[in-house]
Amino acid sequence: MGGDGVVLQVVVDDREARCGVVEVLRGQPEVMVAVRRLAVGDYVVDGRLVVERKRLVDFAASVKDGRLFRQGLRLAKVGGWRALILEGVSGDLAGSGMRREALQGALVTVSLFLGVPVLRARDLEESVQLLLFAARQGRAVASGALPRRGRRPQGRRRAQLHVLQGLPGVGPRKAERLLAVFGSVEAVMAARPEELRQIEGIGASTADAIRWAVREDSPRYLTAGKLVTPFPGGGVREDRPLPACLTMNLLRPRHCPHLLAASSSEVGAGGTGDPRPVAAAGPKGLGRR
Repeated sequence: MGGDGVVLQVVVDDREARCGVVEVLRGQPEVMVAVRRLAVGDYVVDGRLVVERKRLVDFAASVKDGRLFRQGLRLAKVGGWRALILEGVSGDLAGSGMRREALQGALVTVSLFLGVPVLRARDLEESVQLLLFAARQGRAVASGALPRRGRRPQGRRRAQLHVLQGLPGVGPRKAERLLAVFGSVEAVMAARPEELRQIEGIGASTADAIRWAVREDSPRYLTAGKLVTPFPGGGVREDRPLPACLTMNLLRPRHCPHLLAASSSEVGAGGTGDPRPVAAAGPKGLGRR
């Protein structure tokens, strides 16, 4: 259930263990369960998510005796993610004697003013699945893997359009036109700027931006006193020979006047003598999507 081959660590409060949740958790793959007394919440997952779980009957009772708000305040002080899971169906509240408005008011206080998100589940099994799903999402967010905006595309064509809309200056309409003309994402990526400019709505700046985003610049290497650029298909292009003092003083740039005055395109950013390839700057003035 962890989704990445790494075991989820779940700590269950010992007072919660009697409801059968430990057995359900231990039946899940990639989950390690420990039981001990917790100061706040019923569960702590991955050390970063604290969850209080309440059946609807207990929720109504805790509103009546004020326990919900004390627990909510403690959850609100947790330095991390926290949530309240409400478990059950509306029929469970039939004999609670609580008015609907009172329960709604309690939910407003907990979620809006205390800042504790409220999640819903039908039964114990769904509560466990929701708990682990939230933990898995939290692990992804903690690693920086935020989801892209919008729904995940279904089907090959929608997936292709989704990829094309990730290119600079390309929105839904331009993505449709690109796919209609070139037939595939691969063909779009390989298209020359002049070919891209044939598409309605794609001007020179957008075409250059697309090429800048997808191309991989060839590195340039120092070989036998010359800068050479390798070609993808084999062979190299020899550039202007370097001065003798440059090739002999590459490790001592402050002593070489040619190196100090060289352009960044020949010897690295700012003429500092760094022989590494220089990343190309991005294009400016992208057109509207």
